[in-house]
Formats: sequence, C-alpha cells, structure tokens
Amino acid sequence: MMNIQLKNSGNKICQADINEIEALINFELPEAFRGFYLRQNGGVPEPDYFPCTDNYEPVCIADILRMKYPYQTENTIEDIYRQGIKKNFLPGELLPFPTDWGGNFICIDKNGQIYFYATDTWHEDVDPQFNMANNKRLICHSFDDFVDALVNEEDAFD
Repeated sequence: MMNIQLKNSGNKICQADINEIEALINFELPEAFRGFYLRQNGGVPEPDYFPCTDNYEPVCIADILRMKYPYQTENTIEDIYRQGIKKNFLPGELLPFPTDWGGNFICIDKNGQIYFYATDTWHEDVDPQFNMANNKRLICHSFDDFVDALVNEEDAFD
C-alpha cells in the first residue's frame, strides 16, 4: 500500500471504535481499511487526487474523514453515516470515508469495493431511492487499490 501523508489527523482510535462503526453499519470493514484508521484517524491527504476513467474528471480529495474524534468542527464518518440514513440521502450499504471539494463522498461497501457517491446531483422531484441508486459509481475494487491510485494534481490529468 502506498504511503500517503495525512495532515490534521484526528485523535487515535482503537479496535473498539472500529467495532462500534461496524455494528452501526452492520458489516465488517476490510483489514486494510481498519489498519489504515488504526494508524491514522483521517486527515488531509497528500497526494490528494484519484484519477478517474470512463470520461470522468479526477476527484480531488478534500479530507479523509475521521472515524471518531473530529478535527475542529468537521463531521466524522459516524456522524455523516447517521445523518445520511436519518435524512435519507445515503444508502445504508455505503460508508463514506473521504469527501471531495464539492461535498461528494467516496464510500466503501460491505464487499470492500469503493464508490464515488455524488450528493451534488440530487433531484428533489424523484424518489430518494432512485437518486441513491443513480448517484453511485464504482471506481475501484478495494481500499488498497484506492489508496495506491492517489496521485498529485499534475499526474491526475495525464
């Protein structure tokens, strides 16, 4: 796994914190994901671009969310997941972990696959389930693949 640097990481978490999140989402997170968070509790990544394919622009990661113990006033993974379920804008099978500068999420599912989940293209005139289904796009097959794909801005547009 590529060694990304994180600035403004949150307070350290422990396995019990991860267990709480897994109980909330009702699935076990991949070992690589858990290990990442046990080492660093989110933060601002460097490199910070995920180079997309299939005619999509690269995604600039604004922040890798802290699992618990937020940095300043930011929401944690737990906060966003709970709000998303309560307000019916996030499918229960996706756990957001980074955000982009537009407020969209990168999410992991119960199979460890990584999705881009758009929140800036919500259509109020259709059913929320329709929006949730149409606003997610598979971008890679594992957390390791996601982290390994991160590049600097100059390499993202090549």
